[in-house]
Amino acid sequence: MRGYERILRGFLVLGLASFTFWSCATPGTAGKSAKEGASAEEPGKQSQEQLATGQGGKLLGVQVQDQGDETKVVMAGSGPFQDYQFRRLGEDRFVVELQDVKETASLPSLPPSSERVRLTYGDTTMSGGAQIIGTLYDRLDRYVMNTEGNDLVLNMYFSNKADGHGSGSAPLSYVPNPPEPKRKKVAKKSSQGAGGKAQSGARQAPAEAAADDVSFPADAPPGAASLTKKQYVGKPISLDLLDADLRNVLRLISDLTGTNLVIEPDVTGRVTLKVERVPWDQVLDMVLAMNNLGKEQVGGVIRIARQDKLKQEWDQTKNEILARQELLEIAKDVGDITTVYFSVNYAQPADIAKKIEVNKSDKGRIEVDDRSSLIIYSDFPARIENARRLLTRLDRATPQVLIEARIVTMSADASRDLGINWSVQGRSGAAKAGLPTFSRDFAVNIPATIPFSFSIAEVINNTLMNVDLKLAAQEQISRVNVLAAPRVLTLNHKKAVINQGQQIPYLKLSDLNVASTEFKDAVLELQVTPHITPDRKIRLEIMAKQDEPTSTQYQVGTSSVPGIDSRRINTELLVDDGNIVVIGGVLRRNDTESTTSTPGLSKVPILGRLFRIDGTRNIRQELVIFISPKIIEATSPPTRG
Repeated sequence: MRGYERILRGFLVLGLASFTFWSCATPGTAGKSAKEGASAEEPGKQSQEQLATGQGGKLLGVQVQDQGDETKVVMAGSGPFQDYQFRRLGEDRFVVELQDVKETASLPSLPPSSERVRLTYGDTTMSGGAQIIGTLYDRLDRYVMNTEGNDLVLNMYFSNKADGHGSGSAPLSYVPNPPEPKRKKVAKKSSQGAGGKAQSGARQAPAEAAADDVSFPADAPPGAASLTKKQYVGKPISLDLLDADLRNVLRLISDLTGTNLVIEPDVTGRVTLKVERVPWDQVLDMVLAMNNLGKEQVGGVIRIARQDKLKQEWDQTKNEILARQELLEIAKDVGDITTVYFSVNYAQPADIAKKIEVNKSDKGRIEVDDRSSLIIYSDFPARIENARRLLTRLDRATPQVLIEARIVTMSADASRDLGINWSVQGRSGAAKAGLPTFSRDFAVNIPATIPFSFSIAEVINNTLMNVDLKLAAQEQISRVNVLAAPRVLTLNHKKAVINQGQQIPYLKLSDLNVASTEFKDAVLELQVTPHITPDRKIRLEIMAKQDEPTSTQYQVGTSSVPGIDSRRINTELLVDDGNIVVIGGVLRRNDTESTTSTPGLSKVPILGRLFRIDGTRNIRQELVIFISPKIIEATSPPTRG
């Protein structure tokens, strides 16, 4: 019986061993299913491992949000971002480098421009990864960049100071270091001469603000950089060196970064350091500082030499520049002293003489003859030539502006026929900046007017001659009455005044009850001050005033006098040379009595009223002023002796 039990136990052990071997050696068994089940429970594990090793990362989307003084840029990835970098490209540009992103052929579309930033993709054909370049429309004050799950978030804070200069201590900006990626394999590059090992960090943490993670804002005052630590932007590297030769260390840094280095023969020393993911330019500065060395950038090459030698060379260069400047100053006082007579055509001779006196030599002499507008200057030839060039630049004719105006009254029908509509899609009040314009057909969109207010528009692509033709056509049918067509020529920055009206006498009593007559102006007055800009536009300062007597009489002493209604506008606008500015909105109302009757029968007593119609006609007119400024070129001055 025991023999059977031993035989049965042997068969069971043999069968169990065969089943176990078959399960492990045959594909599609339960062992693999268990692994697949574990993978199914952690769907993001594989993509995160690939992303940590720089394999197969994808950029899923980019969003831009403006919130007050803050703008947030969110970059969503298929996994956590491990290798990113933020760099400034001047005052108004920046770049975000995403080395994790490998599938650059399917980059998502970028959002449209916000109020402060516009995003575009950069060219990464040679460098790899993805680059997002931002153009700033406002002054960047500080920024913070960090990761939130699979998102990389860039928070930018903009200053709301109108003067563009911060006050007090400027806030600092920083970019937190991303978490250390879990790499299964770390690329190492050893150097026998360096006596240690080096790790290439080309695909690691960002280098921006690597010096204690601080950087000054874009509007920091001059000299702020010298009061804080230097900002390093080089590619991060890792080095582990023990008593290594200095020259070999410098060559190793050059090999890791692709930088051109030239080392002086007297540069020697030993280096011991261990750094992880530090910008290479910061490592280079530390190595140079430990050995009392300095560097000089010459084009694309960095020269390494001892500090005392570089200081000696810089002092020598400074002395050469100073000596050259002294030589140039001495060269101005070579030759015989001569006397010249400068004629001043447009400027004041005394003002020009003060500016020449600043550059004259100790032996020079200046006299001014106001009667003949001459400057008598005695000095060395080089000094005289400098004075002649200065006089040529300063003594120039002041440009003039021809201001033509048309002051007309027109009925509402004539205004509509000309296409002028003063109350279309506008707001109440007089226009000031950003004037509406209308083209050849006089179509205009102008802010609506309130009672006794002015409206302003600008006519473009038209001439004053075309305006005269249209006004003459309306005048033939008694819809337009041209009151005045003044023309005045004024200098640049000088005020031109045009007025038309009447003076109303008033009775005035003195303290001794002596009566005298005083006149008050009731005129239409137009004051225009032109300013010619460098791009040949004209900035106009306009003051329009309309004073007219009222129909109501006021008792003053023993006589009755009318009151004065006053309307006024002050504005400043920019127009092109030759364009027309239109000022309107001054309304007048004339009441005319009319009688329509049947001859003969209308004169019969009592019954004649049946054959006569008496009425009052209300005519509404508008006062419109057309102003056209035109630049008059000045003639060239005669050749100076």
